[in-house]
Amino acid sequence: MKQSQSIKRFLWLGLLVPGMAFAHPGHGSGVLAGLAHPFTGLDHLLTMLAVGMWTALSVSSKRHWVPAGFVAGLLLGALAGIYLPAPGMSAVSESMIAASMLAMPLLLASLLRLPVGSMGAVAAFVALWHGYAHGAEMPAGSQPLSFMLGMVAASVLLLATGYGVGRLASSRLRWLGAAMTLFSAIWLAA
Repeated sequence: MKQSQSIKRFLWLGLLVPGMAFAHPGHGSGVLAGLAHPFTGLDHLLTMLAVGMWTALSVSSKRHWVPAGFVAGLLLGALAGIYLPAPGMSAVSESMIAASMLAMPLLLASLLRLPVGSMGAVAAFVALWHGYAHGAEMPAGSQPLSFMLGMVAASVLLLATGYGVGRLASSRLRWLGAAMTLFSAIWLAA
């Protein structure tokens, strides 16, 4: 009971914080910037927590492939953003990131259980866009490999946190997913 009250308080607190407080600061350079970045944008934070919680729905002994797919997609997207930037793709990636903020909590709210390979593919597809945005927006002269190392470490931490919350609050995942979806919709509409 106490765990669910803490989760509810966290979600309600988030609704009280203005959307501008979640705007990303500049990307910066190096490991520390990479570590900080997933925590500085609500879009990345909520998506990764939702992916981790959604992973907790899987009963497969290979469920670790879901966060692994996310990390692989994140890295592939970042490399594409750095080395293969395409005109107009940043706008597409931002739209896909916004869509993932709604889609991942909706998958969680629906309690949709897919084969672990399909879950991993969904996670990789979502992460591809997040990674592309990171890579494409990286400032000139930055240290892309150091930044990506930090970004991956922070992402793994968020995915593991989401998984832990999913395991602890397994009977409330539908409601957590619904609350995250509502929160995302309000934030995106603001």
